[in-house]
Amino acid sequence: MLNEHLCGFSKWTTATFQNRTLKCKKHFLILPCFQPYFKQNLIIMKKINLFLSLFVAFLLVAFASNRLSAQVCGQGVWMIGGEIGFNSSSSNGESFSLFSAQPMAGYFVIDNLAVGTSIGLATSDGFSEFGIGPFVRYYVWSNLFAQVGLQYTNTTIDPSDGVSSTRFGGGLGYSFFVNNAVAIEPSVQVDFGDDVTNFGIGIGIQAFIGRE
Repeated sequence: MLNEHLCGFSKWTTATFQNRTLKCKKHFLILPCFQPYFKQNLIIMKKINLFLSLFVAFLLVAFASNRLSAQVCGQGVWMIGGEIGFNSSSSNGESFSLFSAQPMAGYFVIDNLAVGTSIGLATSDGFSEFGIGPFVRYYVWSNLFAQVGLQYTNTTIDPSDGVSSTRFGGGLGYSFFVNNAVAIEPSVQVDFGDDVTNFGIGIGIQAFIGRE
């Protein structure tokens, strides 16, 4: 009697294991179909996490050094303007150049630290780009500032073909104030996207509303 029970249990265990193995194999065969989707979203999440980590680190440094640097723009000042630039890009071993324009608006949440939104526009032979995203600017010493940002971009090769990507970038610039409320700003920047790296120089103009 005991042998019959053991034999029945063995058959049930074997059948269950085979059934689960078959199901696992089916799932394993289906999974690769979704791998490109999962991989793309994993890359996006990694970039967002990197941006958030750097953003938090940026804020901590800003708060820590805020008392050590001279006030360039006080809390409550609005910054509205933009810049034009020339960029050298590389992708999959190929290099190309493009011109860009970036209107932006920001608000100084504390002395010398502004958060805002920028719009990126770029064009070159055969394609154009449009992007939008947040940025953070901090005046690290005198009128020298560091700026980092994240942009969601769409690259259009022809009217029926568009590619979306997420880019993280940063740069350094200097505000030459022509008067108390207007500054001319040369800058250098770099940003990274999906297999694309951009290096650029730019010149901008900003209006600082409420600056004393």
